[in-house]
Amino acid sequence: MGQSIEAGETHSDEAIGLEIRHRLAAEIPAESAGVIIEISDGIVTLRGFAPTQAAAWRVTAVVHSVKGVKQVGDQLILKARPVLP
Repeated sequence: MGQSIEAGETHSDEAIGLEIRHRLAAEIPAESAGVIIEISDGIVTLRGFAPTQAAAWRVTAVVHSVKGVKQVGDQLILKARPVLP
């Protein structure tokens, strides 16, 4: 699949984004399907939807684990579950 960023390499926003997308697709594809990733100078902002709070935390944890990520802003919205009568 994709290539991982090795220690000592420059962590461009593009390379960080590719690694984040690769890890999310490999580790938690269903939970990260509605997530939009924005990166600027190593600062990642997560927007979009997560199915649960636990899923949002898992997405954030995966993003934090990528080398070159300086900070993660979680602006994910939890999908509303339908209310049963």
